Amino acid sequence: MSQYAKPSFCVVDISGYSFTGKSAFFDLLCEFDGFFHHSKEFEFDLLRVRGGILDLKFALVDSWSPIRSSEAIMAFYHLITTIGGNKSTYSRLFRSGAHYDHYFPGFTEISLKFIDSLVCAKWNCEWPYPLYGKSKWHICFTKAMQKIGCMRENQFFLSRMTAEEFYVRTRLYFNELFRGLEKKSYSKILLSNAFEPFAPLQSVALFDHAKSIIVDRDPRDIYLSALMAGRIAGSKVGQAVTGGGVQTFIDRFRIYRSKMDDQNPNIYRTNFESLVLNYDEELLRIRHFLGTENLTHSQKGAYFSPNESAKNIGQWKMHKCKNYFSDVELIKSELLEFCIEI
Repeated sequence: MSQYAKPSFCVVDISGYSFTGKSAFFDLLCEFDGFFHHSKEFEFDLLRVRGGILDLKFALVDSWSPIRSSEAIMAFYHLITTIGGNKSTYSRLFRSGAHYDHYFPGFTEISLKFIDSLVCAKWNCEWPYPLYGKSKWHICFTKAMQKIGCMRENQFFLSRMTAEEFYVRTRLYFNELFRGLEKKSYSKILLSNAFEPFAPLQSVALFDHAKSIIVDRDPRDIYLSALMAGRIAGSKVGQAVTGGGVQTFIDRFRIYRSKMDDQNPNIYRTNFESLVLNYDEELLRIRHFLGTENLTHSQKGAYFSPNESAKNIGQWKMHKCKNYFSDVELIKSELLEFCIEI
């Protein structure tokens, strides 16, 4: 089971904690030959979202039960039918708008085959658990249909496997999903926010070859950038970071960065400030980490400009932020070890 042809490409994921400057690193790597990438706005959510690959592993391997495993299979099926599709009118109306079949041709078909490879058997039976989490109207309708004999039984999925079996099937799945890119002679596939910065190793293990770059930033600049962010569809973009105030921000910051015990040659943690203020040294470290010393930096400066990015460093010193002086001082006093003096 563990013997198969491994791909030649390496998946490189850039992740952060929101407003930490990961887009600068994404832009930088886009300047190198041999890197395939979509736009940095496209985030590869298949692993980390509810019902995704990590949830599958937990239910089928780490904490198996017939309920959790069957429902995890159904949740993943629902996920791929939701995020799949191209940019057709039908997909725009009835899917989430992620358009994974557009970005990765054959996504839905390949994903359905992956689900089949995980399932030992399936059959219809009296199985009430799919109703959990449904709206009260859906439950009421289902019960009414059952009373008059018009509602079919629910589907149960039998699935359980070892960690090795799950890893092999999942790696084969991603290899097939990215196979078209490998044929175009790309040696690196650049993803955005595919791996969670809190526990990247569990995502790295799902690929034959993967590297994780995690970007952080001075918490004072994170806070101010989030406060000054605009709106999307009427919602404040930075609200998820700032919460209800500066103390919530501080609590969030510490919780998100607790228990980061992931010393591993495939994990590289860095700071936005390092790339901007020490560009040459940081670039050498990144190239060494990724093994890209021989790749040509043919579009240097086309996407990333240290001089432009420097305007986003030390915002807490700027006059326009003077109204938040007390917030900045509180952040410094409680998160001093994360602050970068410039």
